[in-house]
Parts: sequence; structure tokens; C-alpha cells
Amino acid sequence: MDLSFDLLRTFLAVVDTGNFTMAGEQVHLTQSAVSMQIKRLTEAVGRPLFHIQGKNIRLSITGELLVGHAKKILQTHKDACAALSRPDLTGRVRLGSPEDYTSLFLPRILAGFTDVHPNVQVALTCEPTPRLVALLNKGELDIAILTAADGNDGRTVHFEQVVWVASKDGAALERDPLPLALYNYNCIYRQWAEEMLSQRGRNYFAAFLSPSISGILAAVRSGSAIAPVGRSIVPPDLKVVGEEQGLPELPQAKVTLHRSRQDEAPLVSCLAEQIEAAFSLIPPGGIGALTIIS
Repeated sequence: MDLSFDLLRTFLAVVDTGNFTMAGEQVHLTQSAVSMQIKRLTEAVGRPLFHIQGKNIRLSITGELLVGHAKKILQTHKDACAALSRPDLTGRVRLGSPEDYTSLFLPRILAGFTDVHPNVQVALTCEPTPRLVALLNKGELDIAILTAADGNDGRTVHFEQVVWVASKDGAALERDPLPLALYNYNCIYRQWAEEMLSQRGRNYFAAFLSPSISGILAAVRSGSAIAPVGRSIVPPDLKVVGEEQGLPELPQAKVTLHRSRQDEAPLVSCLAEQIEAAFSLIPPGGIGALTIIS
């Protein structure tokens, strides 16, 4: 089975755009050339990758399976090229991230980045988004991963569905007013939770306040509270609850990647690219199911 890089790149362009003409513009090919490459890839795989009805294009089951593998293959190739073309990068890059991503996501990214660029030092700052914005504006960070940040200068890398989580027995759901475990600083998740519950007319109170996600999840595990958290970080020993329990649906949060300056050193660009690529590989099961290939 010949899964060439060119065919996989064109395949992902069609997936991203949902249109052969627009995909061609993305990979600098004509529409007919895109059709030919998709045909070659389909023949190589031996099963249809798309269901095409007129102008509607949707992935087949085989196509859905190939998407994740194609992204990993192309990212591995990109990393290999980067390692061979810039093996001697040295210096220090300052990265900021909220604790949600620092504890469950960044270890895999940083391990892969260190393998490719062993002489680059990464200084990691773990703070809530409002504090990271301030550090970024003061030039004390080179890159920052921000959640629902204001402004349009960042690059959107992920949309995180915010959900309610409770202990398996759901004991806290029976209490009135509803006990919540929340961050003890200005957090968009907390703001959404309080606004949505007020609109629903549901009584609540802040039973637990914590500066860390680990403290919030501990309170939920105890059965003493429920909490609004990102879907990607829900651990298997807790359950997602919602409308069936009388809780309002929460919004999606936008995750953006920000750089403090435009003409940053190559090592800053390399780390930013690694982070962006890793976010694109987050599967439906969330960050816990993610595998980063360096």
C-alpha cells in the first residue's frame, strides 16, 4: 500500500475544505489533479475514502480512519525534516500555559520537542489565562496557550467543549442549592457556569474554590460538588452530566496560540509549530487519548 506524502497531503486538503477546487488551491494543484490523486489514494487503500453526491463530499468510515494516520505521518515527516535541517538550534524559549494543558498535554509535546532539539531550553510558566496575557504583553513570554482570550492576534488551534462533571454516584446533583467547585480567580468557565445556572433559575453556591484543576477534580471526586471543565481533561473516574440532570449546556471555549513578537527566533517558531500540530491531533476522546509522535 503506497501512502505517499503528496497523496496524503491532498487528501487532508479535501477533508479540510470539503471541496476539490479549494483543496487544489491549498496544495497548488488543479481540480483534475486533485481528483486524480484522490483516485490513486483510493485505489491504494482499496476502499472508498469519500461519499460524493453532487457537490456534497463526506468521509467514509475508511476515510475517517485515515485522517488521523495521515496527520501523524505528515507530522512525523515534518519533524524529521526539521531535525535534519536545523539540528543545532540552541537557546531558550519561554512558554506559558494554563494548568489544564500543562499537566495533561504539554509533557508529551515537550518530550517530542526535546528529542528533536536537545539544545533548546524551554522555560515553562503555568498560570491562568488572564495572568498569561499580562506576561505576554510585558514581553516575559515568547509563546502562550490561552483559553477564550480576547483579541484576534492569536492563532486558533482548538475548540474545547466545556461540560459539567460529577462523581459517579452523582450525589452533589441532588443538593439544593447546587454545590460548585470553581477556580478562585477570573475564569471564563466559572463565568459561563454562573451565568447559565442563573438564566436557568438553578440555585447554586461556590462550595470549593481552587487555583488548580487538580483541586477542583478532587472536590468533584469526593461527591461534594460538580464543576465546569474542558471535555478533553475529564478523567475516567468522573462522569459528564447535563440536560438530563437539569443542567444548562455550556459553550465551547476557543484555544489560541499567541506569540509575543513577529520576528522571533527559529526555535520559537519550531515550538509553536509543534504545539499547533499536536492540538490538531486531539481525538474525540480528548487529550488523554492523544499520542504525539516526535
